[in-house]
Parts: sequence; structure tokens; C-alpha cells
Amino acid sequence: MRLWLLAACAALSALAGVRAAAPGGAPRPVVVGILVGDGVRAAEVSVPFDLLQAAARHAQPGMQVLLIARGPEPVTSDAGLRFLPDGTFAGAPEIDVLIVPGARQAEEDGAAGREIAAFLRERAPRARLLVGLGSGAFALARAGLLDGRACVTAPDAAPELRRQCAGARVLDGVSLALDGPLVTCGGGARSHEAALYLIERCFGELPAIAVGREFGIDWCLERARCHDASARGTRGYDVGDSIDPEVTVEDAQGGRRRLLDLASARDRVIVLFLFGGGEHEAKLRRGGLWCDDSMNEMPLLRHAQARFADEPVAFVPVACPPIFDEEKCGFPKGAFRPASAHLAEARELFVRSTEAAAASGVIPFPQVYYDPAFKLARDVVESPPRDEEPWVGRFRARGEYQEYGLPALWILSRDGRVLVPPLRGNAYEKNAVLHYGDRELEEAIRTALELTAK
Repeated sequence: MRLWLLAACAALSALAGVRAAAPGGAPRPVVVGILVGDGVRAAEVSVPFDLLQAAARHAQPGMQVLLIARGPEPVTSDAGLRFLPDGTFAGAPEIDVLIVPGARQAEEDGAAGREIAAFLRERAPRARLLVGLGSGAFALARAGLLDGRACVTAPDAAPELRRQCAGARVLDGVSLALDGPLVTCGGGARSHEAALYLIERCFGELPAIAVGREFGIDWCLERARCHDASARGTRGYDVGDSIDPEVTVEDAQGGRRRLLDLASARDRVIVLFLFGGGEHEAKLRRGGLWCDDSMNEMPLLRHAQARFADEPVAFVPVACPPIFDEEKCGFPKGAFRPASAHLAEARELFVRSTEAAAASGVIPFPQVYYDPAFKLARDVVESPPRDEEPWVGRFRARGEYQEYGLPALWILSRDGRVLVPPLRGNAYEKNAVLHYGDRELEEAIRTALELTAK
């Protein structure tokens, strides 16, 4: 197993987009093999086939998509759709991207299942990317290819996959999981996410967006419920992690409050909203907040509060100070640093202006909490914590690229487990990049409620 991981990672380092050169130096298409067999889920074959084939219309040299089966005979899907294989296990060409949809044969213990597992064990070290769609993850598990990896499967199949493959980290609340050369997806109708991600990984974001648009899909990787186990740069919490129970914020009077105590006994889900709070000299265009993006996020949170008013969901807003841009916002330079002589005054002004924004209705919450030292989402790679709590920086999402990492939404269980990937990265003022909206937030909260109802 370790040999496969090392071989696959080495192949990736030389891949630079999963493109390869044909004899003579000209680039050749990325060869994609989709395994098919009797009982295969039709959507998990047809959806990626159509999308990946379309890549050639938007990026060269495109992809060559082949259906690979045990033998040359046509196979019949679970829905009765028949597929004619392009190649067999014995004669399949070299494959750059190997896709394993869910299929009855691959999930059984019979001769077909064993033959599929043997083929996967043989070809995995030679493929650049290995993709499991839906219950196709079970075939990968049977071949021993999920050990030590983060993965997803069809939502209702996750408990069984955990039972069968104790070495895998099976995620809930995620539709797409990336772990080095391994890509897994919830499958079914969401198979388009894996296909468009593959196009983006091979050719870049713009071709993936163009293919998605051609098929009526508004593609953006950050809007997918995606977990990237390879993300580096912070030590942020992952899906499935439990936050430190001693995480604290402050109330308006300066009292320290445990984050998990801010939800009521009836609440099953906590929506933690980290945002840029009040500035010393309020500007009408920002409603009194120093962060434009946080200001623009408020209607989204107002809508979510109304939508889940009768549900066991607690919204916990935490205002963060402009610790890197104090002077721009009317505070003395370095005012929020622990050793600053202006800290007490700056904190008082910061709280006062934030409370004024809440009183005016700009901030749609009856109670606001504070992180005046910017501990929750601090970049601990750039600014390592010294003699501070172990949870400092853990709410800065993995892969976060913005200086502050605000605004950000974390969705937790009542006991502090991270239920879904954080929603982050919306930049309204810088290139108008929006990675999530009311639909994505509502879906994330609904998923959290489902997960906590079990």
C-alpha cells in the first residue's frame, strides 16, 4: 500500500496537470479509464463521460475517455442502460486517470469483485489519479487503496464503509474529498463535481468553468462541499475534529465565555460566524464595520437566521478587530497587540462601535461576542502563538489565502464537532469572488442537522 502511495505521489510531482507527451514531444490527451460492469450506476458513467470528453473543446490536448470492463461484452447498468466497453482489463492501455463508479459486481465477494480488485491493485501505481464515485469507494477499499486516506462515499453507505475499511477516514457532510492522488465523490448526481474537478486539476479553472457552463453547471470548487486533506499553511480544524472545549470568546463587558456554552440546551447545531467588527470612525458605506466583506455578508446571515428560526440552531457571531490595519480604521498602530498601551482604550472603542452597528440593525444578531486579540482565525504560520492557548489559530480554515480569513462560517455540533467544511473565502470587494451564498449556507446547515439527528 505504501508503495502505491509513494509511486502515485512521485507521478503527481512530474505530472504538472496530468498531461503527458506523445512520441515526438507533442502533448497527448489525458487518458481516462472508467470501469464498467453489470450493475454499474448509469449516472456515474454517463455524467463524467460527457463532461470529460467536452474538455477538448476548451483545453488542448483534452481527454480521451475509455470504458474499461472485464470482458468485451456489453454491460448493463443498474437502470438498464447498456454500455459497450472500449477495452478490457487484459488489453487496457496505460491510464492517467482511473475512475471507479459504484457497481454491483465491484461490491460483491464473487469472482468479478476479486478480479476488479486485482486490476485496481495492478493499475493504481501506474495511474496519476485514482477516482472513486459513490459506492465505488468499496471497490477501492477491497483493493486496499483507502488505508490511511480521507474519503467519501454515497451518503447512506458511509457507516458500512467504516465497518469494512477501518483504515480509511470516511467523512460525513462532504461531497468531494481530495487526498493526494486519491479523489472520492458522493457520486450519483454529484458525479459532475469530480469530473469538473479533474478538468480543473488537469487544465486549470477556466476550462472547468467553461465545460460546466456548457452543461448548465455553475462550477466553483470552493462552493463544493470539498475536503482537501492535502491543504497546508495552517493548523485549522478538519471535518470530524472536535474543537478544544476551552475555546473562549469575550462578551461586551470583557467577560470570558466558553464558546460551547453559548448555545442553549435545545440546540444541536452551532453556526459560528467570524466577521470584521466595528471601526472607530464609522463610515456609512460599510455600516460602521471595518470589513467590507463582512458587511456584505450580513444579509446572508439575516436570511439564515430567519430560515432556521424554529430549528435547533444557535448563531454565534464573533467580531474580530482590524489587528493588521488599525490606523486605517481609526485606531492607534498596534493597538490590539497584547503589550499595547492603547489596548484597553482600543478594545472599548471597538466594542462600542460594534454594539452600535448591532443596535442599528446592520449586524442582525441580538448578542455579539468578541475576539479582541484575534486568536480564533490568526495565521499561526506567520505569527506563531507564544504562551497562548492551544486552540489559537485553529479556526483559520485550511488553505485560507486572505490575510484575515474573514468572514468565515464554521458549523459545529452542540459538543463541538466540526460537521461540514467551513464556508470561507467570499471577497466582495476584491475581484468580487463569491464562493458561497444563501443556498450553500442553507444546505450546509441542513446537512449538519441531519448529521446530529442520528
